[in-house]
Amino acid sequence: MGNELLDYKKQANFDFFKFGGSMISGHLSESAQATLKRDCEKVLETAHKTVRNFCELGVQLEKIYEEGRWKHVINPEDGMRFNYSSFEKFCEYAFGFSGTRTSNLLSLAKFLIEDENGGLKFVKERYEDFSTSQLIELAPVDSLNRNYFTA
Repeated sequence: MGNELLDYKKQANFDFFKFGGSMISGHLSESAQATLKRDCEKVLETAHKTVRNFCELGVQLEKIYEEGRWKHVINPEDGMRFNYSSFEKFCEYAFGFSGTRTSNLLSLAKFLIEDENGGLKFVKERYEDFSTSQLIELAPVDSLNRNYFTA
């Protein structure tokens, strides 16, 4: 079973045109049905890419956060210093992210690592069955207690 975050699988329910007597197929020509199916497949593929990019963004933000250089940014043109009270404030100024967006991205990053090829994989296999929202909710729980939760 694939995970919505990292493994795109075509949906089994995607063959909804197989029901010949359905209202959908009764009102659309075969050409229109084929076009709709292609368009739906493109939406699913784009959604997967978007979610995967969301995960990659979290991992990139976590690197910046861990390095700590975001705390003291200096404008090279005038030497003005910017001191941020939190990483969320830095991300709001630098990227336009809300505090919630930044927090969610960092939460997802806790479950992911880069593999040797620069791709992403889960820190533990058991997280593969969790959805994005489940992982975000689980992130504040310490790693020892996470073992008591299932997808």
